[in-house]
Amino acid sequence: TKASQFLGEDQGKLQSALSPTVASILGAVMHKGNSVSELEPLLKNAASSNLLSKATDLFGGATDNNTQEIGSGLTSLLFGGKTGMFTKLISAQSGISEDNSKKLLGMVSPLVAGSLGNEMKTSGLGLSGLVSKLSSEKNSFMSMLPSGLGDVLGVSSLASLGAPLMSKVKEEVENIHMPKTGGGGNMMKWLLPLLVAGGLVLLLA
Repeated sequence: TKASQFLGEDQGKLQSALSPTVASILGAVMHKGNSVSELEPLLKNAASSNLLSKATDLFGGATDNNTQEIGSGLTSLLFGGKTGMFTKLISAQSGISEDNSKKLLGMVSPLVAGSLGNEMKTSGLGLSGLVSKLSSEKNSFMSMLPSGLGDVLGVSSLASLGAPLMSKVKEEVENIHMPKTGGGGNMMKWLLPLLVAGGLVLLLA
């Protein structure tokens, strides 16, 4: 595949690194979203840049300056000086090299930013609404998080991610316009396709 050839890494290991990388970004957005003012304009820029259409190019190592800036900007806002600690976690869990873990993060982060930005745009959400949505459906990706992510984000337990948000943004959650689908699982319509799409790119590109 393009990704395995570009990185010189085993395809199976890359696939095992993908889900925890994506899930960790989602968890970090959920944890830090309401306290990082620069995040909302970055995600809006990602939505307008049509980043999801660039998935195949990204997994082949091809990118442009705007895409690269969005990806690096997202990881900087979420992980700051602990980005290296995060890529080490992914490396240790999946078996890919630390250098390739950094490169994979660079490939994935613009796509996650694009997906989150698109969700904000299509659902008419502000950043608080997006964070609320992530928090209300966090069980769909919590099991994918690497065990050391709490140290990167500065929380004592991953189980506490999103907990303080629920009371602060409860009213905004209730005002989110979403189709009635029998309760729960609305976020899965865009979260799981993102996780699966990345795997399909690795398999089919």
